[in-house]
Amino acid sequence: MPEKTGKYTFFGTSASMGIPVVGCSCDVCLSKEKRNKRTRPAGLLEVANKKFLLDAGPDIRLQCLEHNIKDVDGLMLTHTHYDHVAGLDELRVISFRKKAPIPILATHQAITDLKSKMGYLFEPKKERADTFSFQVLDNNAREAEFCGVKFSYLFYSQLDMVVVGYRVGDFAFVTDIKDYDDSIYTSLSGVKTLVLSAINFAPSRAHISIQEAQDIAKKAKIKRLILTHVAHEIGYLDVSEVLPNNVELAYDGMEVTFDPSA
Repeated sequence: MPEKTGKYTFFGTSASMGIPVVGCSCDVCLSKEKRNKRTRPAGLLEVANKKFLLDAGPDIRLQCLEHNIKDVDGLMLTHTHYDHVAGLDELRVISFRKKAPIPILATHQAITDLKSKMGYLFEPKKERADTFSFQVLDNNAREAEFCGVKFSYLFYSQLDMVVVGYRVGDFAFVTDIKDYDDSIYTSLSGVKTLVLSAINFAPSRAHISIQEAQDIAKKAKIKRLILTHVAHEIGYLDVSEVLPNNVELAYDGMEVTFDPSA
């Protein structure tokens, strides 16, 4: 991939239960359509000849095997709900192999939460390098340099938890958004491709609806909207037929290119 082109690969595009859902016999869960088989949230961002995982959900081991991931330069976390961080333990092997910690970019709240929930991963190691290292996002800034690459970021919330959306060039990734203010439109100004979570046609207590996602994209003047983190009621083929031409459903394995210099 040329350095001037960025790429994002969707590893997992489902909501927290995955698709098919255990024990469910709905049409989508029983479907043989490949794009209805969805794993939990994670993806690979490739920019400036570096590779970054974006979240690490419960399925990250199989996702890394599927995409032949042997090493990453860093891990960017949106927040610490289980479906976005449960696979952290599976990444230890990357640290073991490179004999160096994996840098994590996250909020102070997220780091504190991880250390509380998964403390054994972050204890200092005497016999080898630590498994992870941390870079804390500044609450008063909206740009950061991580592993030599500059990113913009924006804050919003879900169930009283702060969530981070990331932007590089004309691409932005905003997942698990529920509560937000008008500052997001300033952060998204100039974005051409927006990945946005939308659980279903109706909102839930933790997620916006497909229509609200379209409203956000329209107000932000987004050219291409890609919906992710969807529930098992959302069948790829049926729902794709009713979406506007500039709105599409993500699916596991989907690749998106963008201009990182925009």
